[in-house]
Amino acid sequence: MHIITLTESDHDRTVSVRRGDVVEVSLPENPTTGFRWAVEGFEGAGVSLLSAALSPPPADAGVGRGGVRVFRFAAGGAGNARLRLKRWREWEGEGSIAARFDVTLNVRD
Repeated sequence: MHIITLTESDHDRTVSVRRGDVVEVSLPENPTTGFRWAVEGFEGAGVSLLSAALSPPPADAGVGRGGVRVFRFAAGGAGNARLRLKRWREWEGEGSIAARFDVTLNVRD
């Protein structure tokens, strides 16, 4: 098992991973603005969500600074899988989407 880390720069890319790898998506987030990253969807190749957590900023970063939202997915089966994330204010609905992250995983044995 390997951990493959993806960031904003991987948006709209296709990434090759092996079955059993963990794909970690790290995206900047400042929850004080109300905008948070959320899973919009994932399908294919036996992909499953393992966890989603906010890594807070360093203690000396100052008040109101954002952190990094980290999603961890397991690649369970060979084939293609698509991960879709959105940064939004959930209570304001789809019209509040400020950014999207979309990546295709090419999962191989």
